[in-house]
Amino acid sequence: MTLTAIADAGGPAAGPAGGLAGGAAGGPAAGEIVLLSWRHHDRRVTGLPGIALPPLSVPAGQTAAAVALRLYGAGARRVEVAGPVDLSGDSDPATSLRALALVRELTGHGVQVDWRLRLGPEADDWWLLNHLQPPAELAAGPAGDQIRQTWAESFHLNKCVYRQAPGFIQIRDRRAGELNRLTVDEPDYLSQLDPLLDVVPAAAVPTEIADAYAAEGLIWPLADLLLWLPYRVRRWPWPAMLV
Repeated sequence: MTLTAIADAGGPAAGPAGGLAGGAAGGPAAGEIVLLSWRHHDRRVTGLPGIALPPLSVPAGQTAAAVALRLYGAGARRVEVAGPVDLSGDSDPATSLRALALVRELTGHGVQVDWRLRLGPEADDWWLLNHLQPPAELAAGPAGDQIRQTWAESFHLNKCVYRQAPGFIQIRDRRAGELNRLTVDEPDYLSQLDPLLDVVPAAAVPTEIADAYAAEGLIWPLADLLLWLPYRVRRWPWPAMLV
């Protein structure tokens, strides 16, 4: 199989530029995502001199991985996404998924992410996102507060990650509570990974491949677009067998 499950053998405001270009005065242009960032994860010290980085406006066309790496390299350890990430379908889907991709990549770097999520009343699939930093606010109908609390209490880093090797990737997924390990090794499937990392039209992904990834909860569909959900593992916060 292309997606091969492997049995679990183990246990269970503005500061110095710092190399970043700030956003334009007068607010972001259409499709831009504004990020506020600080050099310390603790909110209590974000007002101290030298802690804040200038706001960063991310236009369409910049990859989430490059932006996250740039922020992390500049010292950002806490980042706020200005404006809600709307996955309800009521906002521009491309911008919403690009913002979600930024949350994914920043989480992968271990950055504290402050963001607001809107799912709408149909929120049964919220758990597919629970490997990301928990949102500060979650609009998901009457269950929103309970979902956010469950998310926050169960969150840990590397909950759904992939690692890449020559000729295959392995995915380690604990979003549902137990470890699900998958190996992707067919070239046609591997070739779709890079496009999916930064939002791709569903029509550009072969149906068989999209269906296989969707069946494992590895992509998030919105309108006629798709986004890859796992983030790339960069370091293990615990012994590997625990993750």
